[in-house]
Amino acid sequence: MSNAAIQCIPVSGMSAETIVMSVISLVALLIALGSLLVAYFTFIKETSPNVIVYLESNIDTGEVALVAKNFGNGIAYDLSFFNYDGLPVLEGLEEKVFSGFLKNGIPMLIPQGSRRTIIHVANEMKDEIENVGYNITVEYFARGRWKQKLVRQPYILDYYSFANSIYIHSNERKILDSLQSLEKSLKKISEAT
Repeated sequence: MSNAAIQCIPVSGMSAETIVMSVISLVALLIALGSLLVAYFTFIKETSPNVIVYLESNIDTGEVALVAKNFGNGIAYDLSFFNYDGLPVLEGLEEKVFSGFLKNGIPMLIPQGSRRTIIHVANEMKDEIENVGYNITVEYFARGRWKQKLVRQPYILDYYSFANSIYIHSNERKILDSLQSLEKSLKKISEAT
């Protein structure tokens, strides 16, 4: 083979080395832009709120609470709650529960912040519920760098998934019960003397 066959034919006066360097530069530019986009979307995800609404049972007191908690890393603004008709609430608590944050909303919920309200007592609730979930929808604004984003998320409140479960009182509750028993014993001793 001759040396002439190995040489590349220049395109528009550009040498082969210039073309190769241009392609490498273009690939590097595309990689840099891809990295920038990944970094931007990671930043957005890491600074976004994530509000979840759920039921929580307290094993020591037996109360069932409705909880709205921001598990995200950004602030959630102007939270509103919808579609919670039929939510089982203990008789006598309806006015307070439905006039709290469910009705009035929450102006701002910081990361890891929450609001809770007692809605029922577990022992009494199990007889009233059906094996269906209760719907609730939360709506809030997530503020980004250029605009606000409206987030509307429905949830199913599923009390039945932990109804009739067997719980053991916490150590704190056991200590409290022991102290109360000790107090009663000491009172009886002091009355007897």
